[in-house]
Amino acid sequence: MIVLLVNADAGTGSGLRTMSPPTQNCVGCGGAPSGCLSCKGGGDSANCYTDGCEFCVSVGACGDGGGTGPLYNAAGSGQAILGLGRSFTLDRDLIGRVGAVHPRFAATLANVNRGVGFRAGTYNLHWMPVAMNPSDVDAYINRSQYDDFFAKRNREVRRAGQRIAAGEDSLIVYRMDVEEAAGGVTLTLTVLQGSHTDPQFTRLTINGISDPEKPNLLRASNWSIN
Repeated sequence: MIVLLVNADAGTGSGLRTMSPPTQNCVGCGGAPSGCLSCKGGGDSANCYTDGCEFCVSVGACGDGGGTGPLYNAAGSGQAILGLGRSFTLDRDLIGRVGAVHPRFAATLANVNRGVGFRAGTYNLHWMPVAMNPSDVDAYINRSQYDDFFAKRNREVRRAGQRIAAGEDSLIVYRMDVEEAAGGVTLTLTVLQGSHTDPQFTRLTINGISDPEKPNLLRASNWSIN
């Protein structure tokens, strides 16, 4: 059964989530009356989750066999590449270095890191259009220490939702592709719809290798933003 992971209380900075079954077999990200992003039926992904009020990710092609939990559970290439039970996390220092160049790229990595982790497959990522600074990145890396920050930010997110409803702004949309080859893992984050408030880069590429002592922890052999 496909499990839809939704935010338990999008109005706080806790990022707590609860699991409930979707009403349709395919899910995706969308807006909610509160102004927050939410998971909804009728999308084109197998699984979906939110983290806080401003971020949503859907993963796994609908109908590809994904479905026992919030993670991408692929019957095809995902299983062959990474295995159904395996996911990676990124080195936090790497996320911080990315954040010095592109804060939202780093925040995206941090949210996936603390949520589903990185598995083979394609992730569809949505952000509410609220400006982000390098000084904000640590809040996403160490979210539990920043309740006040996210309480304030969620108010900004709801104002952004009003702008979207009025046709004055639009969601920020990324795609992330994760692949494993013999030499390591390649992660590519691509901007599909950006924001004028973000640095005008369109792609992040990370070539990662497993830590010898912690095989599921990725450290970058090299990375680039262009």
